[in-house]
Amino acid sequence: MRYLILAAFLAFGLATVGCNKPAPQANAPAPAEQPKPKLLLGSADPFQDVRSVAVNQTLTVVLSENPAAPTKWMIESKPAFIKLSDESKKTYGPTEQVRRFVFKAEAPGNGEIVFVLRDGTAPNAPVLQTFKVYVIAQ
Repeated sequence: MRYLILAAFLAFGLATVGCNKPAPQANAPAPAEQPKPKLLLGSADPFQDVRSVAVNQTLTVVLSENPAAPTKWMIESKPAFIKLSDESKKTYGPTEQVRRFVFKAEAPGNGEIVFVLRDGTAPNAPVLQTFKVYVIAQ
């Protein structure tokens, strides 16, 4: 008899656990969309080539290089509303190096930043690869 009362008590308790949740509202607003991470590109995500940035904010582009080869990423062209704020490189070993470009959107506009990987460090060296980022500054 004790077990029967205990079983009935547990069954009632389990049945009422979900009863305290409020019913969903028919006109409830949709949850806010999470902001996208700030603009970082690199070899792990090479196909994300359309980026939005607010005026007076920065856009960072990180591209992989091979320090053992005489190659270098260079800016081929960029829109006038984007200013290069910083360019740096960091080497992680004999075969890993990244070049980091930081741009600032100085005015609203749309345009494309074109990077070229050159076989050598001279501006007229042959182009091995091209990487384009379309920027929308608002």
